[in-house]
Amino acid sequence: MGKKKRKIILICGAVLIVFALFIAAFEYIINHGKLTPFIEQKIKEQTGYEIKIGTIFFDLLSGFTLGDTSCIIDPGLSVEVKSLKVRFKITEIAKGRIREIKITNPNIQLNIDKSTMFTNNSLVPLQEDEHTHDIQSLFPATLQIDDFQINNIALQLETEHEKASLTGINTRFQNVQAKDPIKIEINGDVSYTNNSNTPIQGRLNVESEFNLVDEKVLISQDSSFTLSNMGTFSFNGNINSLTSENGPELDLELNADGFILDKIVELLININAADLNDLTLKGESHISMLLTGNMKQLYLGADINTSKLKVTYDYIDCYFDSLYLPFNADIDLLAPELKIIAESNEAMIKNSRILIDGEQIADLNNLPFSLSLDYPERANVSMDYIDGNILVNKKSFPLKETISMIKIETGLQNLAKMPFDFFCYTSFSDPINCTGFYNYNTDVINNIKFTMNHIRGKDLSEIAIPLMDEQYKEWSFGGDILFNAAIDSFNSSEQVNVNIETDIDITNVEFSSPDYDYFGEGINGKYNCKVSSDSDFNLISFKTHGEFEPFLIGLEAFTTDMDNRKTSVSFDGIIDIKNDTISNMNSILYWKDMGSFAIKGGIKDLSTNPDMSLNVKMSELSNSDIFETFIKDSVEYTSPELFNTTITGKSNAEFFVSGTNETMEIKGGFRINDCDVQYGNTIVKGFNMEFPVSITYPTNKQQENHHSRSNLKDGIIQIKETAYDFIVLNDLNMDTKLENNSFSLKKPLVIPIFGGSFNINKLFVQDVLNYEKNSIFSFQLNNIDLKKVSEAAGITPFEGNVETSEITFKQEGDNLFSDGEVRFSFFDGEIVINDLMVTDIMTPLMGIGFSAEVHHLNLGKMSSTFKEWGSVEGILDGKINNFKFVAGEPSSFDIELKTKKTSGIKQVISANILKSFVPGVGGVLDNLGFTRYNYKVIGFNAKLENDYIIFSGAIKDDGKEFFMKGAGLKKIDIVFSNVDKKIEFSRFMKSFESMMSTDFDETSTEIGP
Repeated sequence: MGKKKRKIILICGAVLIVFALFIAAFEYIINHGKLTPFIEQKIKEQTGYEIKIGTIFFDLLSGFTLGDTSCIIDPGLSVEVKSLKVRFKITEIAKGRIREIKITNPNIQLNIDKSTMFTNNSLVPLQEDEHTHDIQSLFPATLQIDDFQINNIALQLETEHEKASLTGINTRFQNVQAKDPIKIEINGDVSYTNNSNTPIQGRLNVESEFNLVDEKVLISQDSSFTLSNMGTFSFNGNINSLTSENGPELDLELNADGFILDKIVELLININAADLNDLTLKGESHISMLLTGNMKQLYLGADINTSKLKVTYDYIDCYFDSLYLPFNADIDLLAPELKIIAESNEAMIKNSRILIDGEQIADLNNLPFSLSLDYPERANVSMDYIDGNILVNKKSFPLKETISMIKIETGLQNLAKMPFDFFCYTSFSDPINCTGFYNYNTDVINNIKFTMNHIRGKDLSEIAIPLMDEQYKEWSFGGDILFNAAIDSFNSSEQVNVNIETDIDITNVEFSSPDYDYFGEGINGKYNCKVSSDSDFNLISFKTHGEFEPFLIGLEAFTTDMDNRKTSVSFDGIIDIKNDTISNMNSILYWKDMGSFAIKGGIKDLSTNPDMSLNVKMSELSNSDIFETFIKDSVEYTSPELFNTTITGKSNAEFFVSGTNETMEIKGGFRINDCDVQYGNTIVKGFNMEFPVSITYPTNKQQENHHSRSNLKDGIIQIKETAYDFIVLNDLNMDTKLENNSFSLKKPLVIPIFGGSFNINKLFVQDVLNYEKNSIFSFQLNNIDLKKVSEAAGITPFEGNVETSEITFKQEGDNLFSDGEVRFSFFDGEIVINDLMVTDIMTPLMGIGFSAEVHHLNLGKMSSTFKEWGSVEGILDGKINNFKFVAGEPSSFDIELKTKKTSGIKQVISANILKSFVPGVGGVLDNLGFTRYNYKVIGFNAKLENDYIIFSGAIKDDGKEFFMKGAGLKKIDIVFSNVDKKIEFSRFMKSFESMMSTDFDETSTEIGP
């Protein structure tokens, strides 16, 4: 080797050594961070990005590695990287080839300012760059990256109120260069966390190719995303023209089979999409979606089929066999405002059930509906009909023929004031309409108005027949009802009062039962109700008022024509649902010129054992108007005398009611002034009553309030004059008391009458408000002169008197029983009445019963007094057993009357009496020519049962029943031949002659020798 060559070798070696030393020194400077600030400064000057490099390792021959590096791109976007590794060969780097780029654990922090995304409550798209380029022109033609990986990506999203993280995504790009397709893989176990909610787990797997030449992404059919054990979405398709003016061109398909809905609510809650804590979903869905177009004209088509769907919200459960929801949408993301036009015309719910608190209220077969959206203008939902039934008390109400259409329209332009309009077309009224405004930002509904006009009673009753009880199905209904309601606002999330005002107009409403026992005609009126409540409807205050025109109404026996009087009614109060009370109650019922009823106070424990504290007041009630309006028409046919009754005067009453069903106190009183009554032959004039009341119900003697009793005034009843037929009483004054559920007469009342007196010694009713009462009534008649009675009655005067022992009636249930006697003394004999009783008190079947004995009545003196009968002499004895009157008619008796032979008393009867009482004997007696006949005995037995009377003779002889057995030469016998013959009692009541009428053909006369 020559010197020259050695020089060259030495020089080259020296250069290489120097170069190696330079490289080593350069690597040393870089790897020890000497140039890191310089690099960071240059990057900031060139890009504006603030970068911080933690560690750096540089090898000129093989690549470099950055560790713990962060970069702030702008105030809303920052990136932290655990490791960035670039691997290459020095011999290939000049050709633009990089063997590997690997980024590990990148953490991207993205802060989103909503004000930059939303303006005027509408979505505003991101602004486009002024100049656009295709991707190929931006990618160096000579650059080639064999393998580009980003592993375990973490994305942190933060808004003003929310924080969320997305972790676990891995991406890989293979053969990244400008000409041939780039293979892209995205996969990983993905976890999404929002604030402190439970993480949402998923698995992402995307296989695709990207061609820079035609800017096309091809996603393979093996791409899928599995979400939280709910199901797997598979997707595939193309993304073309990534840098076109209107954005990339999409042609994508998405499918999911057996998508489980059970956890979808939990997912929505976790991402803070909605407050759905009371909602649960169950079921499976098949989802098929197609997405085509670009940002300017994007088309979304979808078919969603859900089976065995169950939706539960609070206490409402809905079950659906299937839900089919197809829809398509056209979306413009580049418009000044986001624009979406979507519709679904063939949606269908099949075989659904709706339950509230476990009780089924609806059974629906088919529920077709359609949806339409024109964002940001409006959204619509409509249903042409509902095929199914509503269930009320387990009875079905058909809907298909009742509701023809339901439509809901909502405006979307202003999220702070979104108008909505609800229509429901029915077969029994004008369309039902509900309008208002919804504030999306505050979740408040304002200015709600509900209208339901011309509710036709006839049409409504016809379709409601399935819900009616059998006794109402044949009823008829008519007339119109108009219903209007307004609610100022409603907010379910804030404690804001809700105010509701309702107006009801009633026009010519009428109803009647098939037999017309119940009817109403010409009912017209208006009713207004104002309600204010808290948002939970726990505290409700209400004010109501109604005015009704005169109308005719009948409820069985009660019938009234309001004549020219309008009815005014109001009802105010506060209901506390939570504490189960009603307070500040004020109710008034008023008729002009008739008076008013008013109730004030409150009630506690409404649903368990109501505890009342009420003031009940009746003011200036016109007795005549009350009678004319509420009583007279009801008794026109059942009680003509009561129908023709007249009554005058006014009544007032005031009661304070307090306590529960177990212990109730009623204090107060009522007053009647200047009342005159005429009822048939009964006349009462100058009736005045002032009656204080103090009642404890039920009576509790151990808790009797003696203090209140001592302060209680006595009741006073005054009657200036009362008359019944010929009986006239003047100046009656009674001192009474109603206290501790007991009514009593304070002192005996002595009434002078017919030369004697009628003494009411005691009147006491215990447990007035109880069904089973305990009563005592004691009276006595003293020396009543029968001559004065007969003279006043306008009949033939006769001597005698009436006296009684003290007769005391005691109550057993609905019956009164007495052990006293009433003694009538006349005609040398007497009639003694005992065993007096009154049954079924205060009912239509009230009865009076007694038994009696007849002792030694002198028929001669009787006939000499009542000469028009004819003459008869003899002594009459007998007895009357079980004589009962029910509803004013005799219902039973057993009578035995018979003459008896008495020393010194003849037994003779005149022809005149026989002709008057025994038909068919007049001709015989005229032929005989006798005026008087002797008899041995006269008498009969009469028994009344079941409205028939059976007669038998006083004596039996030779198989015959004799009503009269003759004696001596002037003899005539009267015989009952057929003793089993029954006679209708109504015929007997006409007279004794009717007892022997022509129906009694077997009666005969026999002339003696």
